[in-house]
Amino acid sequence: MRRSSGMIGAMGVAFLLAGGVALAFGAMLSGARAQAASPAPQYTLTKVADSARDGFDPFSFGCAAINTPGDIAFKAGRLAPDGFNTIPGVYRANADGTLATVAEDPRRFVSIGFNPSINDSGQVSFAARLDGGKKPDTEAILRGEGRKLTTIATTADRFNFFGFDTSINNSGEVAFTAELDEEFGFDEGLFSGTGGKRGVTTHYLASTSEFDGSDSRPSINDSGNIAFVESVDFAREIFVGREGEFTTVVEPDPSDPSVGFEAPILNADGTVAFKKTSFDETAQQPVEEIVKIDAEGTSTVVADTPDDFRTAVFRATPAP
Repeated sequence: MRRSSGMIGAMGVAFLLAGGVALAFGAMLSGARAQAASPAPQYTLTKVADSARDGFDPFSFGCAAINTPGDIAFKAGRLAPDGFNTIPGVYRANADGTLATVAEDPRRFVSIGFNPSINDSGQVSFAARLDGGKKPDTEAILRGEGRKLTTIATTADRFNFFGFDTSINNSGEVAFTAELDEEFGFDEGLFSGTGGKRGVTTHYLASTSEFDGSDSRPSINDSGNIAFVESVDFAREIFVGREGEFTTVVEPDPSDPSVGFEAPILNADGTVAFKKTSFDETAQQPVEEIVKIDAEGTSTVVADTPDDFRTAVFRATPAP
């Protein structure tokens, strides 16, 4: 278990959000199937943050998260006074067009996770590495909405390090993965908390469960149930539940070792959505699917390749 989950998306995201510069990017999605002979849906794109306009480093953006009212939380950074370093921060682009700072303090934050989570109240959860603290390289799970930050958990206590992707529900409960200190045998598990006197709830530990331990992003809904990916005997599965009571949503397919899936998203109705990958031996090509499974266990493929989407790369050359 290592903290790669919070950082791996950085390189791809930086290309997608390269500020106010219009990059002619070579990836296009085409060939979407018409649904019931209806015309393809039309979308309006709204710019909510811009590196040139808002003073962000164009290569510092992380993945955005949106809530029901339309507020968008994202990680970014502003250029430090030395003109070289970047001051990391978490920001919220409000549905009314204003931009709020959730966290930005060069004296406090060394780095911030690339994938914040936001609830319908505009509260944002994220992980950060702090400057100083009770012990070197202190990490924290935090929640904020533009004023004082609430500490959910910190490595100054019993934790050794965190998975850097969190999830928050409308009650302000934040779910996260972590490894405990040496005193607790470097045990790994799934946790959640709201901060304050209530402390942190332990949902499972690798040492006392069937799970091998993972730092994959969990997803918590308003009922407090958490969807997550875990390995059992080194085979990845998807589970939903809390405090040791879990339902298996997706099991490995022994007949097809090419099948894999990524961290799930869980909604208030108990529906789990995730990306599934496999290899089509007949067509000799990889297949990607967006799959949803409802609370009754009914599985539906929402979109797949190559039927719904194809990716193509183009080179632009001057016209003769």
